Amino acid sequence: MFTGIIEEVGKVAKIEQRGENRRISIQAQNTPDAQLYVIIYPGTDRASTSKNSFDKLSKRALDYMVKTRGFDPRRISIVRGSNHASTGVEIWIVPPGAQPPVVQ
Repeated sequence: MFTGIIEEVGKVAKIEQRGENRRISIQAQNTPDAQLYVIIYPGTDRASTSKNSFDKLSKRALDYMVKTRGFDPRRISIVRGSNHASTGVEIWIVPPGAQPPVVQ
């Protein structure tokens, strides 16, 4: 069973429009007992502080995974990481009993 980061996104586009998320969703759905961690590293650049804020991205991520992909919201943890020059996102699938990712 896979444990660890499955996608790291540098400059963030709309989460629901990224093709990787379909692959991530399928992997997570194939591991129904796993917890999904979305770590958002807020950026300090202008785009990050306006349209890619932590609040906006976390809402978008949760809406996409729950409404579009049908995930139980109890399986999803959205975590705020430390500030970076530009916004970044890590998505982890963590099976039962495994340690959650360490957030920097």
